[in-house]
Amino acid sequence: MDGLGWAHDLVSAPDLETVGSVLHGRLKSYVGHSPAASERVVAERSAFEHQVRHYMGRANERGFSFSRIFPGFANIWVDFVDQNKALEQTVQRIDRHRAYDEGRNDHAQIADAPLARPLPRSAEASPTSQIAAIDPLQLIRSLVAESLQAHATSALAVPAAQPAAVIPVAPTVAMAVIGPTMAAARDLYLAPPDRKKAHLAKGRSETAPIVQFAIDLLGDPPLHLIDKDHWDKLDLALPDIPHSRNLPAEACSSLYTRYCYAQKHGWSEITRVTETTIKGRYRYGLYKFIDWAIDKKLYPGPRPIFVCVDPQNLAALPRDAFEDKELLDLLRLPLFTGCAGPHRIWTPGPYFVQKSFVLGLSDPDPDGHETG
Repeated sequence: MDGLGWAHDLVSAPDLETVGSVLHGRLKSYVGHSPAASERVVAERSAFEHQVRHYMGRANERGFSFSRIFPGFANIWVDFVDQNKALEQTVQRIDRHRAYDEGRNDHAQIADAPLARPLPRSAEASPTSQIAAIDPLQLIRSLVAESLQAHATSALAVPAAQPAAVIPVAPTVAMAVIGPTMAAARDLYLAPPDRKKAHLAKGRSETAPIVQFAIDLLGDPPLHLIDKDHWDKLDLALPDIPHSRNLPAEACSSLYTRYCYAQKHGWSEITRVTETTIKGRYRYGLYKFIDWAIDKKLYPGPRPIFVCVDPQNLAALPRDAFEDKELLDLLRLPLFTGCAGPHRIWTPGPYFVQKSFVLGLSDPDPDGHETG
């Protein structure tokens, strides 16, 4: 509980900018040092992670551009989440080793063999199952109650005629935690990566147009609330994105404006994209973004499967190859049967020219004799 002093700062923060500065400073502090792996540290950082997600959701709902006010917020946030995942895995690994050692000692007792010395338990260590039992919101509620009682000030004082339960700032912390919207997740996904992680972000900018199409089509819902109906709607819409050919300039500003133009004016003068574009560009870009969101724990559901293709979507044209007759016609040309010279290779003549600098040939004289 000592490490959760930031909760009191969040309770007393008057606006989103102040809350953002508290969270940004704490993120830098957490990422700046390597914490010891313990259940208590994991629970504390998990509670803070939930609050940052809640803040990003509130900020995006109100149009507050926190990423511009706090430079580097996105990169620090991604590093923080990665650290939390690594800590959870480390704690689970330690607990597995401890369980193995305890099982070995139990077996030694049964076999009446010398007992091995068990691994030392730290004062704050507990079974991994306790991590799942810790509710981060309950930790924050308890801290807020203690903090308000111990650090009551005139700004937070409650009038005598009102019960303490109606303090206006406390419900803000006790609200249900929500995740970022699809657009906020997109901003994190496309944020410039650290140099050491640049290879992990390769190709992300190419997926931006189709991710923006999904945002425009679905109305930018919170990412964790997207369900099968949303994905089905998106799947049905992908084949209806027309090719930019024959579209007016104002309809080509984005994939969504192209889609809306086709829905409004029909397909009489425009064409659909190929099946290769749908599978290799649109679906690939969405899968890449969704896989990233799942890995960062921003989207809790399974990866959707996109299958829709309209019968009018053009098939990719095969590579044009020479027919046998075309090859024979080509090999009967003067270049291969005898030409007038190295600079007149398509005119019939007595010379066979393959490499003029090898054969030492030059233009023949008017009488047809080689010169040079």
